[in-house]
Amino acid sequence: MANTAIINALSPVVTSVAAAVFIKERLTLWNYAGVVLALLGVLVLISRGDLAVILAVRFNKGDVLMLLSVASWVIYALLVRAMLARYSGFALTYYATLFGVALLLLLAPLEAPLTAIREISHASILAVLYMGICGSGLGYLLYNLSIREIGPTRTSSFVYSVIPIIVAVLALLFFAQTITVVMVASMALILIGLRMMLHGTAPGSPA
Repeated sequence: MANTAIINALSPVVTSVAAAVFIKERLTLWNYAGVVLALLGVLVLISRGDLAVILAVRFNKGDVLMLLSVASWVIYALLVRAMLARYSGFALTYYATLFGVALLLLLAPLEAPLTAIREISHASILAVLYMGICGSGLGYLLYNLSIREIGPTRTSSFVYSVIPIIVAVLALLFFAQTITVVMVASMALILIGLRMMLHGTAPGSPA
């Protein structure tokens, strides 16, 4: 789990490099420093401040698949940024969902027969509907619109940095998980990094 979380957290950094190379996205050094600071905060939060957790990462087949997932997500963000010049966020979300469902219909039978659908519980159906409408439909739409407004690097940094904070807060509210000093420090790093990343210029620079 730690391996996967750490690899996933690298997505904003990979996105920033790819965006600079392929779509010529240009941010200030202040913005890039914010990306790195937010990444550091995420790593501290994931490892709970224990450097040994990060140093102990060893790649296996699952980690390679996760790296491919990060690469796919970066490619998606760059393609969306390029295509938003011609299509609306709604259109891109519609076609992404349409082709995603078509692909799932082709691959799903390889994992389980379609007749297994009859055995799905009502709770599972509601969960799938929620994920489809909120997590996929609304989530992807807002992500696409965000890429249009602030670019792929800032969008990716914001999403991947804020998620660990939200998870920690929800764990506190629903599972009474203690918020430690390390968690508070990591959240502070993330928020400061996001502030730097979203700010147009460094302090003292011309607007």
